[in-house]
Amino acid sequence: MNPHRFEQENQQFWQEYQLLLAKVEQDDASQPELTRFFHLYRRICQHLALARQRGYGDALIVKLEGAALAGHQLLYQRRPEWRQLPSRFLLQLFPQAVRRHWRWMLLSTLLFLLPALVIMLWTLSDPMMALTILSHEELDNIAKMHTPENQQRNFTGDLSMFGYYIMHNIGISFQVFAGGIAFGIGSVFYLMFNGIFFGVASAHIVQNGLTIPFFAFVITHSAFEVTAIIISGGAGLLMGYGLLAPGQQRRFDALRQAAAEAILLAGGAACMLVLAALLEAFWSGSEMLPYAVKYAVGTLAWIGVALYLILAGRKRL
Repeated sequence: MNPHRFEQENQQFWQEYQLLLAKVEQDDASQPELTRFFHLYRRICQHLALARQRGYGDALIVKLEGAALAGHQLLYQRRPEWRQLPSRFLLQLFPQAVRRHWRWMLLSTLLFLLPALVIMLWTLSDPMMALTILSHEELDNIAKMHTPENQQRNFTGDLSMFGYYIMHNIGISFQVFAGGIAFGIGSVFYLMFNGIFFGVASAHIVQNGLTIPFFAFVITHSAFEVTAIIISGGAGLLMGYGLLAPGQQRRFDALRQAAAEAILLAGGAACMLVLAALLEAFWSGSEMLPYAVKYAVGTLAWIGVALYLILAGRKRL
């Protein structure tokens, strides 16, 4: 093969590499694009070695050397220090991934909130509706749990509840996330199931005259907990779609590509759930704080979460 034909056959490949190189330099590449970039970098190195071996001319060799050197610097010389990785993940990679897959986040939100709203309104208009979903004992326990005296705990109780909330929240999040492996059906089911449970429980608490203490208790930590569950559900739906519509890829390859993004989303959601458990255990049930303070802080928490997901990571750190 002569140098001209070699360059013609690989020109499109080299252009794709340059485009991905620019995106990686700007920290704007998705996980699948990063995987593709690593593959292209190895191919560029192979082409450089081949051009040198066959003596394809200084101009082509210099061009390939420049491309390979730029990739090498990105992969090996600009790698962030380990202590910078957590902040980069939380302040850049995670919120970017949420925005990148906003359609799945929106669908997950609707699957959770619409059943919750419908069942809540239905139960408020017909209290017997709650008994078709939960037993008398379960409804009584929910009401007792959210009476002001039962919300207040000492430090030892807070600590034990923190462990409980971690396990409980992570369990729900894992269900809606891992359910995506069943072609997304599991994610849809668990999102709707948890939405229905939340709607029934909220309506029953309101009917028992506990509206103010209940929402004062949940408003702060729910900003992180509910958002994290919705993000986990969106990640599960993303995986399910990869299986349902693999395009021209093999189904396993499509799942692997979707899972790379989904795990990024699930990791960020897990961090939010830990924060939610801390707030629920040590803030939400505190008897030292008046309801007005809890409502004010809770409102700020919801606004803060929204601004974080909308704005974080838009500028390179």
